[in-house]
Amino acid sequence: MSRLGPVSSSAGRKPGTPTIGSASAGDGQATVTFTAPAYLGKPNSSLTYTVVSSPSSISNTGSGSPITVTGLSNGTSYSFTVKLSNTVLDSDFSSSSNSVSPAAAGPNFAAPNFPNFPNFPNFVAPNFPNFVAPNFPNFVAPNFPNFVAPNFSAIQNKTCTSQDVVNGICYPSGCCGGARGANCGFTTTCNYS
Repeated sequence: MSRLGPVSSSAGRKPGTPTIGSASAGDGQATVTFTAPAYLGKPNSSLTYTVVSSPSSISNTGSGSPITVTGLSNGTSYSFTVKLSNTVLDSDFSSSSNSVSPAAAGPNFAAPNFPNFPNFPNFVAPNFPNFVAPNFPNFVAPNFPNFVAPNFSAIQNKTCTSQDVVNGICYPSGCCGGARGANCGFTTTCNYS
């Protein structure tokens, strides 16, 4: 007669060892996954799994994977093992999980909720007709006669009345006829150069 598992007492058989999965850290806690063994022992009902931390041997139990272990210190590195109990006997502890360090959760970031952006139609550039520059007639500069400077030589050394003198300067109108200011009483000589 073959045995289905190790016989530890007349009341039951020792279960197989669970296979450790991975640990993930939270705020003051860690969640550990594992896989049940192929052989659950005898009896194979009311099974309980226990996950234990290292260091500090903080534990928690559950009926299956995953199990969350609470009461851990943030910033401390922990690894975990798991065992199976079938109410009569306990399995061996599994190998250790990866190490994790619990940490306080940061503030939750909520992205701003903008209203839907308006849906603009596709922009189509206006279709202008081909631009044709206006055809101006050829510009011809006006033909001005040659400018000849006036000849003031005729009014040099003329006699002027004082009425035609402003700040020592004689005006041509006064020097040309002598009619203006005829009653001024004295005269002066205009010298135009």
